[in-house]
Amino acid sequence: MKKILLFCIALIIIPFVITNYILVPKSLNNIQSYFKNAGFNNVQINNSKLQLKGLSIEKISLDKDGFNTADNTQVKIFWPTYIFNSKIESIDIKTLHISSTANSPNDILGYQKSFDISEFSKIKAENVLIDTIIWDIATPKIALRLEGSFNLKQDGDLKNIDANLNADQHELSFKSQWSGTIQNDGSYSIESVFNDLNINTNSFILKRGTGWATVENKSEVTNINAQLDAGNGNILNVPTKNISFLLSQENDYYSVLLRSSASAIKDVNLYGDFKFSNNIKNQAFELLLEINNPNKFVNYLKQENVLKNSPSNNNYPSNKIGIGLLYEPEKRFANGPFPFSLNVTENDKNNLTGTFLIYPSNLDVRGTAQGEQDIISLLQTLFYINKDDVSDGNIRFEKNLKNLL
Repeated sequence: MKKILLFCIALIIIPFVITNYILVPKSLNNIQSYFKNAGFNNVQINNSKLQLKGLSIEKISLDKDGFNTADNTQVKIFWPTYIFNSKIESIDIKTLHISSTANSPNDILGYQKSFDISEFSKIKAENVLIDTIIWDIATPKIALRLEGSFNLKQDGDLKNIDANLNADQHELSFKSQWSGTIQNDGSYSIESVFNDLNINTNSFILKRGTGWATVENKSEVTNINAQLDAGNGNILNVPTKNISFLLSQENDYYSVLLRSSASAIKDVNLYGDFKFSNNIKNQAFELLLEINNPNKFVNYLKQENVLKNSPSNNNYPSNKIGIGLLYEPEKRFANGPFPFSLNVTENDKNNLTGTFLIYPSNLDVRGTAQGEQDIISLLQTLFYINKDDVSDGNIRFEKNLKNLL
């Protein structure tokens, strides 16, 4: 009788000990590693409770300051077989809070490095569901909030991604859907569709934009491509139409092409070619504004109330002109200002040249340009250059760009 009693007690105690002191710590370690694979390096699990079908975790801190958290997580585990295969059936996170900053384009580029989709292949869970994602992004001017949901589901040798991410603020609003697959070796293919994109800033407005993006990684090489189009908007208070952005990734930089035209007036076109990189030598910025009839364009801006208190007796070029800005990285030294050249052509002939510097710490602009008086008058009108900074075919630039942000 004693043997039977001891055997019954052992049947109760041994599974209890194995579950509490071996399986539960093992599962918690695996969950921590899953979050680390997702890009969170300081993971701490708080208030976990053992349940018959798995674990209930009240809060998972994802950074040392506690700004990033996963709240109310349910982990479904079949304990009798977990000791052999470490298989988690599902992870259901009620709310994932993420906080980050974006003070410069470099901060945005850094998101890709901290968020490695290929690491998701290491998550040994049949299903990962995040009911609500709340992502708060602090910028120098405003605080943005993105919201969405996420589902990662095992399908044979693949993991399928199904997600959405949306914003609903005056400064930024959009809806986006994301889908794709991840292979066991970490290679992946993700695509997204954007709709109802609206951007409102001091210098740039975009209305009802649509677009797509693809992210692929094969043989440890990542390719990113995206396109965004909008029928109308506003650039530096100038009404615009046919706005188009093309983005692609090449080696260690991102290439962006911008194309747009002025609304309600023909033959005023804006072209922009940019490269964003942490490597100074791979950075590029080239902007070209083509105006077929400068006098007509100035009158148009006055009618649209873009130009206020502008001089009425200035003489402007009568032929087609091109105003070009070119960043010259070879002239920049480490941590120094950004050097630019300014060229204005009339009928493909240089009629004004200049150079200026942009100081990134305070966005001050300093420089000079020399050229024909009619070109100088046009620049003075378009860019609100003080008459005291213009004399004898010369322009002195002393501006600050903060009001454009």
